[in-house]
Amino acid sequence: FCRMIIITAIVTRLFFIRKEKLLLIGPFAKSYFWFIEKKEWLYAEVRKLRAWQAARDFIRKLRLRVKMLVRQVKQ
Repeated sequence: FCRMIIITAIVTRLFFIRKEKLLLIGPFAKSYFWFIEKKEWLYAEVRKLRAWQAARDFIRKLRLRVKMLVRQVKQ
């Protein structure tokens, strides 16, 4: 499992280093932009879900409470 994470990190790093060159390859660029479009569509759909919005609001409120507690402890 750890080995898989390391390999994924290396491949990801190499991708971002060579992304411009890879996008010059037609089929790669086409599939890359197709994937990005689908990913953005999926994220937009997930953000519409009530459960997602409720979780986001909960996390936002929790962060505010933690900040307030940290301030109180520092005083």
